[in-house]
Amino acid sequence: MAASIDFEAAERENPKLKAFYDDKRLFYRNVFWLVFGGAAATLGVNLANTVMPLHMAKIGLDAEEISGVMAIRGYLTLPLALFLAQLSDRWQGKAGRRLPFLAASIPFTVFGMILFPYTASTLSCVLVFAVFHFAMNVKYDTYPFIAYDIARKPYWGRVNGLNLVMGGIAIWLGQIWLMPLMDVKGDAEVYLMAAIVLAVASLATVIFSKEPPLRTETPPDFNPVKVIGHIIRVGFSDKRIVQLFVANALVCGFGVSAMYIPLQAQVNMGMSTGDIGTQILQYGTIINTCLVFFVGWAIDKIGSTKAILAGFTMGLFATIIAFDPTSALTVSIFSAVASFSSAVLGVTFTPSPAIALAVANVLIVMTTTLTYWGQHVFTASWVRREDLATFGTCNGAVNVLVNTIAVQISGVLIKRVFGGNYGVGFVVGAVICAIGVPMYFWVARTRTRELALEAASAPAGAGPTPTAGS
Repeated sequence: MAASIDFEAAERENPKLKAFYDDKRLFYRNVFWLVFGGAAATLGVNLANTVMPLHMAKIGLDAEEISGVMAIRGYLTLPLALFLAQLSDRWQGKAGRRLPFLAASIPFTVFGMILFPYTASTLSCVLVFAVFHFAMNVKYDTYPFIAYDIARKPYWGRVNGLNLVMGGIAIWLGQIWLMPLMDVKGDAEVYLMAAIVLAVASLATVIFSKEPPLRTETPPDFNPVKVIGHIIRVGFSDKRIVQLFVANALVCGFGVSAMYIPLQAQVNMGMSTGDIGTQILQYGTIINTCLVFFVGWAIDKIGSTKAILAGFTMGLFATIIAFDPTSALTVSIFSAVASFSSAVLGVTFTPSPAIALAVANVLIVMTTTLTYWGQHVFTASWVRREDLATFGTCNGAVNVLVNTIAVQISGVLIKRVFGGNYGVGFVVGAVICAIGVPMYFWVARTRTRELALEAASAPAGAGPTPTAGS
């Protein structure tokens, strides 16, 4: 692992901060509300993210239009993310630096979820979709940094891993309970149920969590033009950091594939919302949830680069079998697997396009987990806690930009070149990630050597300096 900021030295210099991290009872309480409160909210958020594109397809939007609506989310929220980074890092309120933004997001999130099933045109979808994701960015551009704020660095991967485990259980419940319920009760009632769960869980997290006494000397600036310009100058001031941001975004390219799997199941394979949840999506969630804490531990132990390489390999295989689940190649692969399973394991199954897409979904879920958290943990180790949201948000902004452009490219290709085959999302994700992996390896190795040299030349006890100050 790369040489990184000496967070323990900062704790020794601040008695209140040291007392916070020494309080094990407080640590466990914070982890509980971060994990369990966040998981309950994830139940609603993931359901909405999964079925909103399906609703767009049901009311007649084509692949290019759906991709355009989903892309608007990225373009609208990029400035917001950069503005919130500064507000979050420098917030001076007694409630903390991150929790106030979670509280502010709740009413708009609930409003967007309740209204969306009533949209019936491209314009209404865009407006409600934008409100919902505006609120989601207020939360997710600030709230996730609590995992790094409440825990000492050696526990970052494991806290995030536990968070993902409980979030996975919540996602699974949405797939096997709420999605099939939509086929029975209709979309509007299920959206309302999910919105209520999200609201209650988020409020409980705000009320019962406590953040560490981390405050900057400089208060927040509420001028968005000035702030965004400053964030860009700080976050993108070092060319090596910028190269890392770009590499991070590219290695996360398979996230595009995941966005189109439900649409591929509904539009190309004629599956209902409930069947998509129970026959396609839930298996990836189950396997990912069972393994994700190990993934967090593995990232801590083996490093991010190996985790990213493993994810890329799985993503490539998913692309081969899921671009067209009815192709001769996919049928041959799963026929061979079925024969082996029957002869060696005594387990028989009949190969089908649904099984192929379900397996591909499992691989893509694991791919995105490995690549996203691998680059996230590695990047977080390069900067001071006080600057974490600033650099993390710049990293996320590049990720969003690359992903948004990829979504629009996918939509055009699906409609205009590949006759409506949503499996194109796999190919686009594979190409993007294939460009990113070697770039990530080169940047990470180069920066590791630079930080090691800084640490060796610094005065005793000083530790390596951050790339840029806030």
